[in-house]
Amino acid sequence: MERGDVVVDATCGNGWDTLFLLQALAAAGGGTVISCDIQALAIEKAKILLNRNLENVMNIDHDSSDEWICSPTDEMLQQYPTSRPVTVRWVLQSHLDVLQNMPAASVKVVVFNLGYLPGGDKNIVTIPAVTMATIAASRIALQEGGCISATCYPGHAEGKLEEDSIFADARALPVEIWSCYLHQWINQRNKKTGKRAPSLVLYQRVAQDPPPASEP
Repeated sequence: MERGDVVVDATCGNGWDTLFLLQALAAAGGGTVISCDIQALAIEKAKILLNRNLENVMNIDHDSSDEWICSPTDEMLQQYPTSRPVTVRWVLQSHLDVLQNMPAASVKVVVFNLGYLPGGDKNIVTIPAVTMATIAASRIALQEGGCISATCYPGHAEGKLEEDSIFADARALPVEIWSCYLHQWINQRNKKTGKRAPSLVLYQRVAQDPPPASEP
């Protein structure tokens, strides 16, 4: 990440990805983190997490509940002298709506942690059709050199469909424009349920899409 970048946590959840993106972007020179979720509970949990974990590291301007300005403290500047403020925008909205409204080539990173909200209602899960439409929108929004990461949870039915769909999507992309990676634990399962371990798919845009062919 570089100074001025825009990054998106497409599934805010409990806030751990938002926290990581914020800290990494601050150390890189500052920018904007957009953190979205369809559940108000997730946004509130993420805010609590940031307040707790950024104490003594960043000063948070809470003047707006929907937008925070997080500025590095002297302690953080001593460790990361290039640190600059980061704007965090909290968006209670579907990630599909958020990414479809982002300008083309305007985003550096998009993070998906699929499934349900840990500690929340397990009946509220990400839907494969919506996930794939959002990843398609993310590819358009992503700038050259940027990445999309998607953590899949194949231990439940919707999660297995999502994983299969993402694998197929990544495999079909042209290598001249996309470099796609799969990280998967092949010998590990959940100790209580025996369900498969999560997998991580990383899309990296290595070039812009070619211009559309002109009509004869």
